[in-house]
Amino acid sequence: MSRFSNLSKQAPILEARKFTFANVEGAPFLMSYPAAEINKPFYNESLRRVAARSRNTRGRKAKVTTDTVAASRNEDRDMLADFCVVGWGDVVDNEGNTVEFSKENVKEFLHALPDHEFDDYRAWAQDVTNW
Repeated sequence: MSRFSNLSKQAPILEARKFTFANVEGAPFLMSYPAAEINKPFYNESLRRVAARSRNTRGRKAKVTTDTVAASRNEDRDMLADFCVVGWGDVVDNEGNTVEFSKENVKEFLHALPDHEFDDYRAWAQDVTNW
């Protein structure tokens, strides 16, 4: 038995947790898995994309610009929609109608969020201490 077996009790559990957009009218919420290694489908897709980018920039320095930052954020919006968000509530459209949960609707919602609101959600989802 390891002298540090107590640390394994600290491991995060893969389950959906609630994130509320408290600063968005109506306080819509997402049920989300983490955007981290414990979410294997998300993590594997992240690794695949990093490898693809690495192949594309081989032999030259990658440039960081406002355009590349925006493109990266939009890729993250799609990744979280595809691999993390598994439900939602209190999400309404421009006319106040409840919007049905679907991956496409989640993508549209995440892309419509102001960057700072999306960034708050992304940071929360990446923090495994929330699980």
